[in-house]
Formats: sequence, structure tokens, C-alpha cells
Amino acid sequence: MLARAANNLYWMSRHIERAENTARMLDVTYRMSLLPYRVLETDQEWAEPWALPLVITGRATDYYQRNPGLLSPDNVLRYMVLDASNPSSIHSCIQAARENARNVRGVITSEMYEDLNDVWLNMRTIDYPHIESKGISEFFDWVKLQSHQFRAIEFLLGNKDPAILAVHRHDPALHAWLERLLREPSLYDEFLRHLARRGMTLPDERLERDWSQPYRRHDGVVAAFKAIYDAPEQHWDAYDMCEKLVDVEENFQLWRFRHVKTVERVIGFKRGTGGTAGVSFLRKTLEVALFPELIEVRTSIGSA
Repeated sequence: MLARAANNLYWMSRHIERAENTARMLDVTYRMSLLPYRVLETDQEWAEPWALPLVITGRATDYYQRNPGLLSPDNVLRYMVLDASNPSSIHSCIQAARENARNVRGVITSEMYEDLNDVWLNMRTIDYPHIESKGISEFFDWVKLQSHQFRAIEFLLGNKDPAILAVHRHDPALHAWLERLLREPSLYDEFLRHLARRGMTLPDERLERDWSQPYRRHDGVVAAFKAIYDAPEQHWDAYDMCEKLVDVEENFQLWRFRHVKTVERVIGFKRGTGGTAGVSFLRKTLEVALFPELIEVRTSIGSA
């Protein structure tokens, strides 16, 4: 059950963040398209501003199959925002995130599910005239505001940073919700406590601690995992969960790397959202280990 929950949490966060990244990319493209630029020759259409989101997301072939020779802002926005048959559209990403959330309703908070469900219900009612009437950039701002849910999932997976709460002080209810998640055990914390209840020896300082602080590796946890990996048949359910968590860690790292490369491609080395250092800031996320002992233990598997 914990393994399924970890998998659904990963994909839920992945789809939420993908919707946000698509909104940021399209918003940059929209603002760039308002500036004067030279219309390119027919065989250079791939370099037009509105072609770039299609190329970056790998959807150019599908788009042109549906819209032969028709590269226009309206067509690209409809395709990348509202097209339910495009798995990279904002509509599809939010729908997929909500479906993953439904699968783990017993794991996530009711506020998290209801928040994401409300976003999906709103998204279902939005059409292109609505986006135009409310403002294209304003719509993208609304999508980007949903990224707090990704932060919540990172807290659930153990990537804790109390300082991030300051960003949400403008919304007391949201701030309180995130603070509660910050101060609760993560999925990894609960797994370690589960192993202790099953009789495995684990350090007390990892079973009871300040949950709001980032997790720190411990030799005692490495030793516990070594016992599991040295006798997987004896500890099969724990071994299976360990491997599922490694899958989550690996997928998160691969996603972070793709995120860095996408941002590089869109804005180069300009400053990022909220005044961050942009790409250099994102590269630091590649150094974050969610479940450090599960990687470290591989060094000692099979040794005495």
C-alpha cells in the first residue's frame, strides 16, 4: 500500500508541476510574441516563437498532423492548454493529477484533495473565449498559483524547508495547511517507524525527531536496510517497498534534470520566478536526496 501511495504521490506532483511549467513556458512565449519579430521563411517555421513550445514538449509532430501548415497563437494555445487528447496540455496534466489524488485520498489531507479537485472542476469549465476574456497571462498566473500543491507533495516525500512557508504568508489558510504538513512525518519517516514496529532495529533519533527539519542520513538506518537487502526473501514486503521508494527517488531526479534543461532552453540563464537565480538555483535541487540510505546501502550489500 505504501508503495502504491508513493507512486501516486510522485505522479500527482509530476503532473501538477508539469502544468505549471507549461503555463510558464506559454506565458513567456505569449509575451515574446507581442514584441516585433521577423516572419521567417516557410522552411524555418520551427524557429517561430509559437513553434518553440511544441518543439520543447515534443508535440510538434502531433500538432502539425492535426493542423497542417497552420501555426498560429490561437491554435497553439488551444492545443497546449485545452486539448484533452494532448497528454502535455494543461487540461490533461491537471486531470491526471486529480486522478492520482483520488487513488491516495486516504493518504493525503482532505484539504489537498479538495483543493486539487476544485482546480480540476474549474479547468473543466474553461474554454478559449473564457481565457481571452479574462486575459491570457492572467489565466497562466492562475495555473502557476497551484504550484503550492507540489510543495505539499515534496513535504510528504520528505523534502522539508521551513523557509519556503514565508512565500505563502499572504494566504493564512494555505500557510497553516502547509505548516501542518511540514510538521508531520513524511512517507519515509512513516516507513522507518513501520519497520521499527515490525521489530527491526532503528535509531531512536530517526523515529522521533523534529519532523519540520530536513531528514539526515544515519548509519543505523543504513544497517537496517542492509539487513533487508541481505535477506530479501525474509523481508520481502520491506524489500519491495525499498525498491519502490528508489523508483520514486530516481523518477524525481530525472524529472528535476529535465526541468533544469527545459528552463535552460526557455530562458537561458536569466533570473527565475520570484527572483531566484534560475537555472543555477534549479541545479542545486539535483543534489537533494529524498531517501539517502536506500542509495548508500548498495555500497555494502553482500559485504560482511
